[in-house]
Amino acid sequence: MRITQSFVTLSLMCLPFMLVSGTASAAQTSRHEIVRTQMNGDSQTIFFAAASGWGAAGCENATYVTFKAGMTGYEAMLSLALTAFAAGLEVQFSGDCDGPSGNYFNADYIYIFK
Repeated sequence: MRITQSFVTLSLMCLPFMLVSGTASAAQTSRHEIVRTQMNGDSQTIFFAAASGWGAAGCENATYVTFKAGMTGYEAMLSLALTAFAAGLEVQFSGDCDGPSGNYFNADYIYIFK
Protein backbone atom coordinates (compact mmCIF):
# COMPACT_ATOMS: atom_id res chain seq x y z
CA MET A 1 0.00 0.00 0.00
CA ARG A 2 2.81 2.44 0.85
CA ILE A 3 4.54 1.80 -2.48
CA THR A 4 1.34 2.58 -4.35
CA GLN A 5 0.80 5.84 -2.43
CA SER A 6 4.41 6.89 -3.03
CA PHE A 7 4.12 6.11 -6.73
CA VAL A 8 0.88 8.12 -7.04
CA THR A 9 2.41 11.06 -5.17
CA LEU A 10 5.52 11.00 -7.35
CA SER A 11 3.41 10.71 -10.52
CA LEU A 12 1.28 13.70 -9.53
CA MET A 13 4.38 15.76 -8.75
CA CYS A 14 5.89 14.97 -12.18
CA LEU A 15 2.69 15.50 -14.19
CA PRO A 16 3.08 19.28 -14.70
CA PHE A 17 6.62 18.77 -16.03
CA MET A 18 5.48 16.06 -18.43
CA LEU A 19 2.66 18.28 -19.73
CA VAL A 20 4.94 21.27 -20.24
CA SER A 21 7.66 19.26 -21.94
CA GLY A 22 5.13 17.69 -24.29
CA THR A 23 3.86 21.04 -25.53
CA ALA A 24 6.98 23.17 -25.28
CA SER A 25 8.58 21.83 -28.46
CA ALA A 26 5.59 22.68 -30.70
CA ALA A 27 5.90 25.74 -32.91
CA GLN A 28 2.95 27.96 -33.79
CA THR A 29 1.95 29.56 -37.04
CA SER A 30 0.75 33.12 -37.35
CA ARG A 31 -2.99 33.79 -37.53
CA HIS A 32 -4.36 33.69 -41.09
CA GLU A 33 -7.43 32.89 -43.08
CA ILE A 34 -7.22 29.68 -45.07
CA VAL A 35 -7.39 30.67 -48.76
CA ARG A 36 -7.11 27.24 -50.37
CA THR A 37 -7.37 23.57 -49.46
CA GLN A 38 -6.19 20.53 -51.35
CA MET A 39 -5.87 16.84 -50.60
CA ASN A 40 -3.66 13.98 -51.74
CA GLY A 41 -6.08 11.06 -51.92
CA ASP A 42 -3.35 8.39 -51.91
CA SER A 43 -1.77 9.55 -48.65
CA GLN A 44 -4.95 11.17 -47.30
CA THR A 45 -2.92 14.27 -46.44
CA ILE A 46 -4.82 17.54 -46.53
CA PHE A 47 -3.08 20.85 -47.23
CA PHE A 48 -4.17 24.33 -46.16
CA ALA A 49 -2.69 27.46 -47.73
CA ALA A 50 -2.67 31.05 -46.44
CA ALA A 51 -2.29 34.09 -48.68
CA SER A 52 1.22 34.91 -47.44
CA GLY A 53 2.49 31.66 -45.91
CA TRP A 54 2.13 30.53 -42.34
CA GLY A 55 5.18 32.14 -40.70
CA ALA A 56 5.87 29.59 -37.98
CA ALA A 57 9.10 30.08 -36.04
CA GLY A 58 11.77 27.84 -37.56
CA CYS A 59 9.46 27.13 -40.49
CA GLU A 60 9.00 30.64 -41.92
CA ASN A 61 8.78 29.39 -45.52
CA ALA A 62 5.90 26.98 -44.84
CA THR A 63 3.46 27.31 -47.71
CA TYR A 64 1.14 24.61 -46.42
CA VAL A 65 -0.16 23.38 -43.11
CA THR A 66 -0.82 19.65 -43.33
CA PHE A 67 -2.85 17.06 -41.47
CA LYS A 68 -1.83 13.48 -42.08
CA ALA A 69 -4.20 10.52 -41.95
CA GLY A 70 -3.62 8.34 -38.93
CA MET A 71 -3.03 11.34 -36.68
CA THR A 72 -5.11 11.21 -33.52
CA GLY A 73 -8.07 13.53 -34.05
CA TYR A 74 -7.54 13.76 -37.84
CA GLU A 75 -11.23 13.85 -38.73
CA ALA A 76 -12.14 16.36 -36.00
CA MET A 77 -9.25 18.68 -36.94
CA LEU A 78 -10.21 18.41 -40.60
CA SER A 79 -13.81 19.28 -39.79
CA LEU A 80 -12.81 22.29 -37.70
CA ALA A 81 -10.37 23.61 -40.32
CA LEU A 82 -12.87 23.20 -43.17
CA THR A 83 -15.55 24.95 -41.11
CA ALA A 84 -13.17 27.86 -40.46
CA PHE A 85 -12.30 27.95 -44.17
CA ALA A 86 -15.97 28.05 -45.21
CA ALA A 87 -16.76 30.75 -42.62
CA GLY A 88 -13.72 32.90 -43.50
CA LEU A 89 -12.37 32.77 -39.94
CA GLU A 90 -8.72 33.14 -38.95
CA VAL A 91 -6.90 30.06 -37.73
CA GLN A 92 -3.60 29.34 -36.04
CA PHE A 93 -1.91 25.95 -35.84
CA SER A 94 0.60 24.30 -33.51
CA GLY A 95 2.89 21.50 -34.63
CA ASP A 96 6.28 20.95 -36.22
CA CYS A 97 8.12 21.81 -39.42
CA ASP A 98 8.30 18.94 -41.91
CA GLY A 99 11.70 18.39 -43.47
CA PRO A 100 14.68 20.59 -44.21
CA SER A 101 12.95 22.64 -46.93
CA GLY A 102 10.44 23.96 -44.44
CA ASN A 103 7.64 24.11 -47.02
CA TYR A 104 5.22 22.10 -44.90
CA PHE A 105 4.04 22.53 -41.33
CA ASN A 106 2.56 19.39 -39.72
CA ALA A 107 -0.21 20.55 -37.42
CA ASP A 108 -1.54 18.70 -34.42
CA TYR A 109 -3.54 21.53 -32.84
CA ILE A 110 -5.87 24.22 -34.23
CA TYR A 111 -7.11 27.53 -32.88
CA ILE A 112 -10.05 29.31 -34.53
CA PHE A 113 -10.64 33.05 -34.10
CA LYS A 114 -13.83 34.98 -34.67
